[in-house]
Amino acid sequence: MALNTGLNDVELGIFQGSSSQLQDLTPRPKGPKGPKGIQHPQDVDIQQGEQQKEEEQVYVFITGFGPFAGIEVNPTQILVDGLREDDQFWTSIHGDNDKNTKKVVLEQCQVMKTCAKTVKAKLEQMHRDILTKLRNEQAVEEEHMIPRGNTRKRVVFVHFGVHSIGKRFFVEKQAHNEAHFGYPDESGWQPRFEKIDPRGTTPKATLRTTVPVKQLVDRLKAKNFDVVVSDDAGRYVCNWTYYNSMYLANSQGVAIRSLGSESQLDPIPVPDVTVQVLFVHVPTFETIPEAVQIHFVRELIK
Repeated sequence: MALNTGLNDVELGIFQGSSSQLQDLTPRPKGPKGPKGIQHPQDVDIQQGEQQKEEEQVYVFITGFGPFAGIEVNPTQILVDGLREDDQFWTSIHGDNDKNTKKVVLEQCQVMKTCAKTVKAKLEQMHRDILTKLRNEQAVEEEHMIPRGNTRKRVVFVHFGVHSIGKRFFVEKQAHNEAHFGYPDESGWQPRFEKIDPRGTTPKATLRTTVPVKQLVDRLKAKNFDVVVSDDAGRYVCNWTYYNSMYLANSQGVAIRSLGSESQLDPIPVPDVTVQVLFVHVPTFETIPEAVQIHFVRELIK
């Protein structure tokens, strides 16, 4: 779940005292001058105009699933509930160094019913709520002429699902435009070879995450986690969740339209906001113990 920094131009205050008196701009070495240790005015201006910090505000949404089809205790429910209650963790991942400051806000951390239609409704509401919130914040800034400076805003959705026969962690890089449930979801719905987006070209069409998956997996491997990049999130509710969430993320700033519906929601233009989505499959606790998985999800989010 990387920042660009840039130098702000330094305004040197060419005129000093009388408007007809030009300041001497001849380069001079920094440091004390004379017995009183007086610095050249240009040196003072340059020090005050050093590179300003870039601030990134990250708004995080975490989801998991409840029980379904033989999985009485879904590990993602336990992992997500744990993240919601871990205030110390969310405080610890704020970043601050000489170049940038990162502020992380946990917007929502919820367990969804393993029901495709319920998931779609919840995703649509979550995406819409955060974009509306950010749009309103920007409207207030513009009304009161509050400078944004070097602040960037990013929204990150991290969805967790269980791979009941998986032996490791799978970071999914794409979702397929196909709903083909091997067994019914918790509402009894069982689509067969249906397109998630009816306007899409074929069920083989995919949406890819903008999260740098390979770099993320390499970093987790370096911490000795058994994790791989996956290009197949299945065709059950996990893939359904990933495809719908990425569709909504790609639609932000234009219009959010519910897949499978002809109704068009109002556009929510939010400039300078990046929305990213990631899906991660975890194994059962019998395969990888709960303590290891708790550590994994925290390292992944960092």
